[in-house]
Parts: sequence; structure tokens; C-alpha cells
Amino acid sequence: MALTTFGKNKQADAIAYNRVKVHTGAPGDNGTANQVRALTAQEVTDGKTPYADQAITFKAAVDGSRDSNEVPELPIPAGETITHYSLWEGANCVDVGPVPTPESFGGFGIFRFTDVDTATT
Repeated sequence: MALTTFGKNKQADAIAYNRVKVHTGAPGDNGTANQVRALTAQEVTDGKTPYADQAITFKAAVDGSRDSNEVPELPIPAGETITHYSLWEGANCVDVGPVPTPESFGGFGIFRFTDVDTATT
């Protein structure tokens, strides 16, 4: 049995994604593995912004796919390589996967998640 386009859109729009996190490896089904490390005391003293997940919203589904409304910017401490993401609805991890282009940070930087899409199959 296959969903119609209407059914795919209805199913895709049912999830109210509201946060995105990035990870240094596969986040696992609950989205808690391979989290970005906390800042060192020196990084805090230097005024670096600690890592935090970011708010995200999505456009209405078209052909069962949804695109994000914004480009989340996440502060990343030195020495981390971002390889995966997780999408959340409240306290529940709903979707996980690899980022389109992994990025390594030799120094403190900002990861811009420029292509956040979801799809219903």
C-alpha cells in the first residue's frame, strides 16, 4: 500500500520539529550519543559561546518533503568534527542522519546547517 501525495504531506506535516542538534558521530536512536563537548574553563574565560541546540521550523510539506525555514548556526568548540544531526520535537528525538558535508573545527567556529530537509517515503 502506497501513500498518496496528500497522505505523504499529511504524514510529514504531523511532526512539529522545533530543535536541531549536531553530533561528532552517529547520535543513536535517542539522539544523545556523540554530543559536542562542553567548553573548557579557558574557553569560557575567553568569552566563547557554549554549544547549544538551536530552534528550527519547517515549511509545509510538498510531495512528502519539508525544507527548513532558517539556517541554524551552532557554536562549535575547537577540535570537534561535525558529522551528524538530530531533529527534535520537544524532548523527543525524531530524526537522525549524516550532515551533507562534515566539517572539522581547528579553532572555535560556527557550523551553519544549510540544508535541513525531511521526507516521508
